[in-house]
Amino acid sequence: SYGLLRSPWNNNKIPYLTRHSKSYGFYTKSDIVPTCFSHYDQMNMDSFQLFGSSIQYSPHGSLHILAGGTWGADYRFYINDHYDYKLKRAQPLGTVTMARIWRKGWMDFPEFCSTDTPVEDCKGVCTDLEDWIDGNLTMTMLENMYPGLANAQHFLIDDHGNDISEFFLRMLCNDDDSLTPQIGDFMESASPTDPIFWPTHPTLDRLWHWRKISGFTDEVWTNSTCWGHNEDDTTVWHVDLDETSDTQYTNGELMDMFNPMLVETPYVYDTFEWPHCEAEGYPLQLVEELTPPSPLTDDAATSASSAAQVMASAKRMDTRTGLAAQQRDAKVDADNYVFLGWNPSGAGEVPM
Repeated sequence: SYGLLRSPWNNNKIPYLTRHSKSYGFYTKSDIVPTCFSHYDQMNMDSFQLFGSSIQYSPHGSLHILAGGTWGADYRFYINDHYDYKLKRAQPLGTVTMARIWRKGWMDFPEFCSTDTPVEDCKGVCTDLEDWIDGNLTMTMLENMYPGLANAQHFLIDDHGNDISEFFLRMLCNDDDSLTPQIGDFMESASPTDPIFWPTHPTLDRLWHWRKISGFTDEVWTNSTCWGHNEDDTTVWHVDLDETSDTQYTNGELMDMFNPMLVETPYVYDTFEWPHCEAEGYPLQLVEELTPPSPLTDDAATSASSAAQVMASAKRMDTRTGLAAQQRDAKVDADNYVFLGWNPSGAGEVPM
């Protein structure tokens, strides 16, 4: 709204690269930072559907929250100013993002704000908020906006057992002059302006290259309701880099062009080894080998219509030792992850 090249849902009016040490008043917990486990878990997803969904989150997503941050809406203070609510229970609110509800059309932002417009007069709001509440749709909208929040046990009640669902919905819709969230650049689509973008994303590209070379059992894309994430959605790059061309590459076409198995691809990474992860007990190349498939019965053999189905009966070995094995067996506090959009057990994206 302030005329800066940032996401439509980010009304940060500072015309420089910005970061913040907190997100909605919370320091981001260090145990959501990607580790060797995150990358090991990612690399043993041999279906592109699962690999492509997960790589947006666990292997790197928390870095965007950690470095970008959000200020102007201190949920930590705001909740405790109204209700008794233990801080540990509120901690996951540090990982919410307005992008989710803006993309669904539930939050609107001004088309333009002059540079002297106060942030409280240039922020996103839920235009239909009162209609939702009057129509008894409070829980429905919370479940739609943030299913992890709505489904987390006891999250929407205070320490005395009172239902505060409406309070949460109003807070997430910025329904108070004190709630004016502004986002650090690394947490939105302007993230390439932050220098730490550049060592972060080639790391993911390297993981994809090695998974592609190692082989997927299938490479079927799944359709997303978020335009720009699908195989046939167009990108900003014109075919043959001809800016006068009316034709632009799709995601699928670019993915094919950057296939590391093609001699035409202009680069490849010099190594696919992670010795620092091996030191923790993970395989040097992160990808576990498959054990031989279980012997098929006659009926199973009849129903197995392709080699991929036969290989699906094989199981990946688990050769982790030392610290890696301890991390595998450790109890994970799922509340730390619930709003990040992934399951810490490696199940991928939480459905929207």
